[in-house]
Amino acid sequence: MSEHLRAEFEKYLARFGLKPRKLPSRQLREAGQRSVIGIKYEEAKARGDPMAESILIAYEKNRERDLAETRHPATIEIEETAKEVEATIRALPAFAGRFHDDVFVGEFPTGSVNCQTVKVDGGFLVLVNSGTLMMMQQVVTFLWRGNADDPNSKESLQAAEGVAEVLAAYVQHGDPYYGPKPLAGGMLGVAASLMTAAARKFVVAHEYGHILASHLSEPNVEPVKLETEVGRLDVLRKSYAQEFEADDIGYRLTLGVAANEDFDLAVIDAGYSDGLDAMRAGLSQKSLIAGPFVALTVDAILRRFYDSRRLAGGKVPPGDAHPPADERIEALLARCPGKGPRHSGFIKFPFMLLPSWERIVGVMTDRIFGEPPPPPAVEDNDQGDGAVWLDDIMRCVDVIRAGDYAAAALSLTDSFEKQRTIIEPDVDVVRRELVRAALGRPSDIGRTLLDRHRDRRAAEQYVESAARSPFAQFAGSVPGGPRLSVAGLADLGLNQEPKGLGLVQAVMEEETTKRASFGAEVHLLDAVLYAWRGERARSFASFQAALAAGVADLHHRLADFVVLEERALALGVELDIQKLLEVVGLNAIGDNKEAARRLARLVKDYTEYLGVPLGPMAQRMVDTQMQVE
Repeated sequence: MSEHLRAEFEKYLARFGLKPRKLPSRQLREAGQRSVIGIKYEEAKARGDPMAESILIAYEKNRERDLAETRHPATIEIEETAKEVEATIRALPAFAGRFHDDVFVGEFPTGSVNCQTVKVDGGFLVLVNSGTLMMMQQVVTFLWRGNADDPNSKESLQAAEGVAEVLAAYVQHGDPYYGPKPLAGGMLGVAASLMTAAARKFVVAHEYGHILASHLSEPNVEPVKLETEVGRLDVLRKSYAQEFEADDIGYRLTLGVAANEDFDLAVIDAGYSDGLDAMRAGLSQKSLIAGPFVALTVDAILRRFYDSRRLAGGKVPPGDAHPPADERIEALLARCPGKGPRHSGFIKFPFMLLPSWERIVGVMTDRIFGEPPPPPAVEDNDQGDGAVWLDDIMRCVDVIRAGDYAAAALSLTDSFEKQRTIIEPDVDVVRRELVRAALGRPSDIGRTLLDRHRDRRAAEQYVESAARSPFAQFAGSVPGGPRLSVAGLADLGLNQEPKGLGLVQAVMEEETTKRASFGAEVHLLDAVLYAWRGERARSFASFQAALAAGVADLHHRLADFVVLEERALALGVELDIQKLLEVVGLNAIGDNKEAARRLARLVKDYTEYLGVPLGPMAQRMVDTQMQVE
């Protein structure tokens, strides 16, 4: 966009006592980014989304570029959308000759979901109402949580309530920041992002449609007064016929074609069978078809809200000159490429809201004019510790990038410990303490394990006591009711998915390809990484490699552990005292004397290595099995 017109836009803002949005500090932006990324990642992991790890990898790759940006995120959204529209115009000969680079798109509190255009020296300013493009992203994210095939389903009704909360904040505050902030990661995040981009593009492309059709350059075009919260604007008047023509051009620009029939539906067909990249391309094409209907559906709901307020005698913003959204939707549907659900099925997502419009208007009315509600149950992603674990992982990544593998190993060890529970296997505690000791950090394996065993036993006793309570017994008797048990506690501890390891591994692989040889610290880092992933054999091999590379091993503690782990791997057991005792007992009961004897010997050697005494009964069982011939 023209820099001359940028200056004209800033002068126009100043006329109303406004300035471009101020960019928050780098520290605040980085904290905000990490919080958002952490929430998206955890949401995708919880759904088992295969693209969850790519969220962190993309964040790490782009974070310095994003933090170096000097524009506010809202400004970036608007200017990047305008840039994309202009690139489409220049790529299409049918439109390129009509465009004279005489447009600037900026944010302004117009109070209308539709853009407005004003004439200034050297061209036109397209004014996007404050928060509109961010609002589109929030609406679309809620839409993708619904069931487009069943608008009356629980998921769809919850999505409608989420949209209502977003629109209430948009109307009341002029900025959806004050409402819920739904986030989605992985494939769901990709789908929502693609549809959001299409909706935003149409909102802006519609105004470019007026300019390309010369609606604003005709000799008899007159300004019309538009009242806003900051003053009266002289926006350019357009007729209904011109608005429908601008919709048509804006839709074609959104699709990226000169004529709707030129839109490539084969890309959508390929997306059903040709792999992940083809699927994403197909998602993009379907989103381009549906995106404009998101914007128009939002317009339709807002109009219904304002109509209800007008009937109730409430004050509402003056309407703009656009035709009713229902008529615009009907006209655009006639131009929609691909009439079947295979191609245009995503249109059902915004249309999912229409049967619930009364519900949405009711929620909006309560939020804006009713009593102050409690914190919204729909979504609140501002709070929580979503970024804490990510801070730890990013510290590890940063020192890997700096080539300090010792610091990286210690950082990953600390993160490993924070994300685990007291129910984790003994051997993971041992591995971490060995890495710390090898890298010069004070360590006491026996003391650490004794503390863990004490805390674990206290938790088990609490669960055993709670399980005997009348409430727990009643709940357990109900089909599908919760059941408290020590075994369930153990499962909870073991089923915790590690967070951020995919990023660490990706960075490790990238950095190590740049080096011809590795020191012991790299192998220690690998040992922690593989242990956390549950890849025992690879962790064992990494410890062996660290020893071969000359790692510091005071009193041969690491070497002795490697010998014990090798025996455990050969026996198919894990170096965890409680589990080993269970296996010894099972083999003894099953009259598998040789296996019981070998396992008992491993228990004896392992506990002596740790300096952790067994209880009297456990010691007696081990001694007995060791004596069996």
